[in-house]
Amino acid sequence: MDNINNNYLCFNISGKKIKNKKEIFFFFFFFFFFFFFFFFFFFFLKKKKKTEKR
Repeated sequence: MDNINNNYLCFNISGKKIKNKKEIFFFFFFFFFFFFFFFFFFFFLKKKKKTEKR
């Protein structure tokens, strides 16, 4: 009974039940894409500042 409760809490994001794995995959994909975009933008901005100093 405890195990089932833990699984329910794991898949309960912001009070919304996720029934299919497609939604979980989309959520992780969106998070990964946002992190990658932020890292790329920060790196590009840093590179731009270096060229400005020259």
